[in-house]
Amino acid sequence: MSTKLKAVEIAKETPEEGQRAAGLTEELPPLHIDPTSFDARIAGVEPCSVIRELSKHHSCVAAYELEQAQARGEGKTYAECERIRREAWLRQWEKRPDNLDEYIDYIKRTAVSFLDWGSIGQVWNASPRDAMEMWKAIRLEARDEFYSGHYGARPFETMHWQHEAFRRAQYLAVRDGLIEEWRPRGASEFILIDQMTQSYVMQLHWLEEATRRSIGEPRTESYEFREWARHRGLEAKVYQWEKGDWDIPYQRQAEAMEQAFQLVELCMKSFQRAARQLANIRLVRAKTARTRRRERAKVIKGVRVA
Repeated sequence: MSTKLKAVEIAKETPEEGQRAAGLTEELPPLHIDPTSFDARIAGVEPCSVIRELSKHHSCVAAYELEQAQARGEGKTYAECERIRREAWLRQWEKRPDNLDEYIDYIKRTAVSFLDWGSIGQVWNASPRDAMEMWKAIRLEARDEFYSGHYGARPFETMHWQHEAFRRAQYLAVRDGLIEEWRPRGASEFILIDQMTQSYVMQLHWLEEATRRSIGEPRTESYEFREWARHRGLEAKVYQWEKGDWDIPYQRQAEAMEQAFQLVELCMKSFQRAARQLANIRLVRAKTARTRRRERAKVIKGVRVA
């Protein structure tokens, strides 16, 4: 016997009729899927990846709250620790701003480097669509940073006194010159351009250091300091060394000069290696394009003969 399906008006049916009609519909019950599971990929690769990062962030926050609870004397058993961690993890998924529009405007005014997964997570809890739009905007900003060269220049400004406008302009000037000459196409060629720029900047740095070490006078300790250190060392000789099997050697003047010149040569080789890789990519692309033109010409010739 085949089961007949009938339309049921939910607004007018009684509870008993609703229960009987539930077995005559083709609707599936709602599925509860863990946001970090493989099945969550049905929502798309990008949303699934964002959810995984949010879950990782919430797990870190939950671990910190568990550590604070243990410091207060709570969570003495494994079950209590799991309960505290689980409750803290779930609280992170319930956080949402009071006014979503104002919070999104506040995030847009904030520097991109100061945004974290916690801010995106609060927007996600209130509106996943707005959170994905925000994430797309962050990715576009990161893309612009990469193609503009500022992302590659940032490793040379790790210290606060290195963050100078002219220093950044010098780096970008070298990069712009290489781009004007090579006309890169695609991310791989831009990466090689960044490698060439970084190698050249490092080469100049170590060349300057090698010149300073070969011409300038090294700074040495004064006699008074050495005497003070000797007396101080005799007093604390028992606690002078940690446990180990060998001593860290000191670098002498000749060794320091040799190291600087070796690093200069290493940077030059890195620059040349990146240039060769870029030239090889161009050569492979040219050969591929030439092969395709020949195959296209053969196909056209065969069509004309037929």
